[in-house]
Amino acid sequence: MRIALAITLMTALAAAPACGKKAEAPPPAPAETAPPAETTPPAATAPPAETSAPATAGEEEAQPRRGLEEAPTGETPPPTPSTPEERLAAALNLEVGDAVDLGDGPWAAPALGYLPLTTVTAVVVASPQKVLDTIGFEAITAKLGEGYGLAAAQSKAATGIDLTSPAGWAEAGVDPSGPAGVAILAAEGKEVQVLFATIADKEKLNAALTVLAEKAKREIVREQVGDAEILRAKDDGHGAAILRDKTLLLIGQDRAVPPEAVMRGIATQDPATSFARAKDFTGAVKGVVAGKDGLVWVNAAFAAAASRDEVRGAAEKAMFDRVYSGLHGLAIGFSLEDTAVVGTGSLPLDAGSPLRSIVRNGSATPIVFGAETKAPLVGVTVNLDLDAVLALVDEGLKAQGQSLESMEAAVNEMAQLDVRKDVVGALTGEVGFVVDGDLAELMKSEADARQNLGGALVIGLKDAAGTQKRVEELLKAMPEIAKAIPPAQSPGTWTVPTPFGREVTVRFAGNYLVVASDPAYAARVEANDRSQSFVAGLGNEPLKTLLSREDLAGAFVMRPAIAAYFLFAMRGMDRPIDEAPREGEDKAIAAKRKELAAARKELDALREAQEDAGRKAMLSVFTQVGTTAEVVHVSGDGLSFVIGQYLEAPVKDVIAAAIDTRIAMETAEDKMHALSEKVFTLESEISSHEMKVEEAAPDAP
Repeated sequence: MRIALAITLMTALAAAPACGKKAEAPPPAPAETAPPAETTPPAATAPPAETSAPATAGEEEAQPRRGLEEAPTGETPPPTPSTPEERLAAALNLEVGDAVDLGDGPWAAPALGYLPLTTVTAVVVASPQKVLDTIGFEAITAKLGEGYGLAAAQSKAATGIDLTSPAGWAEAGVDPSGPAGVAILAAEGKEVQVLFATIADKEKLNAALTVLAEKAKREIVREQVGDAEILRAKDDGHGAAILRDKTLLLIGQDRAVPPEAVMRGIATQDPATSFARAKDFTGAVKGVVAGKDGLVWVNAAFAAAASRDEVRGAAEKAMFDRVYSGLHGLAIGFSLEDTAVVGTGSLPLDAGSPLRSIVRNGSATPIVFGAETKAPLVGVTVNLDLDAVLALVDEGLKAQGQSLESMEAAVNEMAQLDVRKDVVGALTGEVGFVVDGDLAELMKSEADARQNLGGALVIGLKDAAGTQKRVEELLKAMPEIAKAIPPAQSPGTWTVPTPFGREVTVRFAGNYLVVASDPAYAARVEANDRSQSFVAGLGNEPLKTLLSREDLAGAFVMRPAIAAYFLFAMRGMDRPIDEAPREGEDKAIAAKRKELAAARKELDALREAQEDAGRKAMLSVFTQVGTTAEVVHVSGDGLSFVIGQYLEAPVKDVIAAAIDTRIAMETAEDKMHALSEKVFTLESEISSHEMKVEEAAPDAP
């Protein structure tokens, strides 16, 4: 559903981006004889000035061709990184920056200062206790009843402490109100996971670890390294615990032994050269406007180092490098409010980054939302720089041995128009659509859902009158296409049938081309009338303010209640066995058919009642979930965005309602299951009897 360009960028950049330099996969690690005391990237070295005169053409031809790794005469090769972590840091161009005052927040968690530069993902929660209080943890566990009690009992049996609750964490010496989170490190071509939490009482923590080791029948080996202590189970190197000041860090690696250098590096990491001081980290976090309760950070360059190898061909790799050049860290800070979860994010991009150039900020509240009177099920709007988009497309085609010019020429000849001038040149780059409909009616309908959906598509035009004239000329020049379209009701307005039984109005309205199921929608666009907009009527002020912004490069809005339709769409039932008795049939089987008919009738009634109750309950829950909204803005440093879930009720009430609904549905399903079993048994018995009758019947002559 999230097809807004802005959201596509945000998610795709974390999955397959690249940094400004080619991010080759790090070379395999040599055998380590002694792990280094700490992991520190090599100091940046400026290349020395050229001292030798350039060779003449003849001289150059006479010179032996050097390999990529050979330094030319007159140049001093840079120092070779000695550890896998240093090699990776050099390959990804990771740098330590000056101290930056980021203020208080999850990004200030002490654990981040113990992580190396090769941290590729970090998630921090400022206070797990606040999160649990906000979602109503105690009420949730009470509703879960026996299920939760069993999990708590199993935890206590295995560890000696109930680690399923914050009270148990406190008993284990961990502060449930202190920063906690998870990080992923790149080391020796592998990924190492680090869980971290805040220590409240080191004596309690040591006692808990001792009990845990005893229950696991393991002996703990303790080693002091610098100001930290490394704890490991004897004869089991699959994980370790590191205690530094008031921070507990648990190290693990997918059933493998975590690199020794990583564990010792974390134990001795200097905060001044750590991940917390990385330019890509601080640069992204600086752009986070608000996020007091949580932080997600992703090193986009590392993802590029892994994904670039999947790109085939030198031209494609060069294209890949350029498209994702200028990409740095992606940071999203989250704030957990009583009736909203809102994240503000930052994606710094260098000035020449293509990803930064393809979108641009608007100058007014998006008209596609302004002309919509009902809260849409889904809405998307984006402002594109079409010249930049075409340049990027052309570059991608050329990397594959094709060109945009040749494709345009083919279309021009076939359609008798100039694509660049008559189509692209006519557009402003603003495009958006909305989908609306009555969810309660949708969920009752057994017909094609598209018959009960409406909406609109809006495309911005530079010269609506000129474009309209050109379209009319093209229709005259292409009579076959014109025959498929009903005559214009008025200049620039057509009513067009659709394959799913609805008609839509196509109209040149103001500076837009509008395709809408509601004829009045285009009139509101033409009049630039936003007074009836669903945005103007929103009671949620933060959401209203967000969607009213005039400087958006893109926006996405969705009502999660649409999921209720897909969960509870009506469905028919298969009837493999006839209920009607047959002439001369065995009385016992006839009785079973009668019993089957009664059971099916009861099951149908129960199923219908359950589905009706389920639809209403789930629709109520999803309605309380409110609205998902995401917007993106081109800022001075790259892209900034807001991602929010704006609820119609407090978070804990929504979660409690969802649990109550699920429990009620499971109870009803238990009753249905018993009846379904009865129907199945009767059908099987009747079917078995029919087969015996058929087998005993004489063969037809």
